[in-house]
Amino acid sequence: MIKKLLLVTLLALCGFSASAQFDNIGLLGGSTLTGWASDTDMITTDGITYTLDNVVLINPLPGNDPGVKFRKDDAWEVNWGGNTFPSGTAIPGGVNIQVAPGTYNVTFQSCPK
Repeated sequence: MIKKLLLVTLLALCGFSASAQFDNIGLLGGSTLTGWASDTDMITTDGITYTLDNVVLINPLPGNDPGVKFRKDDAWEVNWGGNTFPSGTAIPGGVNIQVAPGTYNVTFQSCPK
């Protein structure tokens, strides 16, 4: 009986930790293939480091605002930009990050809660 209870307890603990909810961080912008209309969600396993591999960045079509930004939950209330590329510190509400065309592995590291 004790072994069964321990197994159920371990499964419950593992299930709880595996279902942790993390912020959704996405990349978007006139220099992405989807433009400003749609975020590309980044991947995380810890809610701190978010990654996105093989991101194609382009020169946007004339009339489209260039650059990229990061934002939380596909909404503008929390977003990050900056004036350094290809690395640097993203600033809350910062300017569009101006990029050079190419294919990149992108990492965004948030502050631990």
